[in-house]
Amino acid sequence: MGGGYLKGGYSFFIGSCGGFEMSLVQTTLLQISELRGAHPTIALPANMVAELGEDAMFVTLPIGRVGARSRNGRTYTREAVQAIVDAVNKNKPEGRWGHLRDEDRPYEYAPPAMRWLAAMIDGEGVAWAKGIPVTAEAREHFRLAKIAGSRVGTSVYGFGRMDGDNVVAFELESIDLAAPDRVGIPETAAEPIITKETEDNTMPDQIHLEDVPESIKKQILEQYDAQQSGARLTEMEAENKTLKEQVSTVTAERDAARGEASTLLATYVKAKIAEAVKLEPVQKLVSKLVGIKETDDGKLSIDGVSTVAEADKALETVLADEDLEAFNKESVKEMMGPDFVQPANRKDKGEPVLGSPLPS
Repeated sequence: MGGGYLKGGYSFFIGSCGGFEMSLVQTTLLQISELRGAHPTIALPANMVAELGEDAMFVTLPIGRVGARSRNGRTYTREAVQAIVDAVNKNKPEGRWGHLRDEDRPYEYAPPAMRWLAAMIDGEGVAWAKGIPVTAEAREHFRLAKIAGSRVGTSVYGFGRMDGDNVVAFELESIDLAAPDRVGIPETAAEPIITKETEDNTMPDQIHLEDVPESIKKQILEQYDAQQSGARLTEMEAENKTLKEQVSTVTAERDAARGEASTLLATYVKAKIAEAVKLEPVQKLVSKLVGIKETDDGKLSIDGVSTVAEADKALETVLADEDLEAFNKESVKEMMGPDFVQPANRKDKGEPVLGSPLPS
């Protein structure tokens, strides 16, 4: 099987293979980078990021698209685009300033401007590659392009296989930097994305929400709202817990104060009862009617009374009760015993019961 290699884009073998008619062709597939934040996150191995250092500059650019049609009328199938992506992930290819000329290919090699490290195909079928500029000139080129909002082009370089007008296979050698005015597929235009990497995260320097596609923007806003709601809920739960603790403390202090006040009032009322009522059984009844309670350990309390004025009023009401007065009189009478009655057989009612007084 014969073959050829042409500059400026994809070159294809001459001859036939596997039923496909092959012919020498040259096609250019140029991507213009105009990235505004709507790009996929392409993760790099953590050990690679750590070794490259925190000052490393990473550039993400589109390198192809499934179904893209070049200026030469050739369409790139998913198989061909996937082969390019797989080659980036496996071989970490270089990128030159433009393509190598055919006559220089056997003899010339210059240090590359780029080293491509990882690639992927997003949900829209666009192939993206992330690389690192390996020269100061390349770093400055991308830095100024980003500041100015200028476009940067890429062009894949390697061997392809055709089936009619479709590119069905591709063997990648390099992804070179190309002049943006030679773009082959205008719909993949984008500005360069420059990012800094961490070992566990990949984030662009800056993303403007207005530049994000609507579907992604909706997800971002929903996630943000959920995070805000979750954070506020957590904050409210913490505040509620603090308030409950404060209420519990104040309630305990209040109950303790009420208990002490109730004990003092009950002691006061019992003293007032002792002054007003002489008989112990009546004192106990009055205490009960006023609302005084006594625990097994001798601690007093009084129900329904919170001030001295209320205690006095309650005692006054109980003492004025007619039934209580009657009970009090009966109790006194019982304690004093029955009334004295003169003996029925007394002869001299004028003499004392015990007889005449003894002379002194």
